[in-house]
Amino acid sequence: MEDREKLYNKIRTSRLYYFDIDGTITHETEGWEYEKRTPRIDVIDKMWVLIHKGARIVLWTARLEIDRVITEKWLKEHNVPYSSLLMGKPYWDLYVCDKSVNIEQWVEDAENND
Repeated sequence: MEDREKLYNKIRTSRLYYFDIDGTITHETEGWEYEKRTPRIDVIDKMWVLIHKGARIVLWTARLEIDRVITEKWLKEHNVPYSSLLMGKPYWDLYVCDKSVNIEQWVEDAENND
């Protein structure tokens, strides 16, 4: 019981961030040649800052499960920090949420708060 409580408290006290991959940590959003995507170094660097502050990062992508191996390889090659990778995010035209933020705004805010 005590181990469960410690784990729960650790989860509840660390910040949790969800990041998309395409168009968020890559520049490109179209096409299927995932291995050729260009990393957004500015975003990846800021992700590392979050990790060093004790945050957990989940990558949530619309890429299909059949693309997991190539996705994990790309993430490793570009030193992208993450705790877990979720595949198969649903497609939508507009995501409305009280906790969402546009990547460009997030990068700008992070630069102003460094």
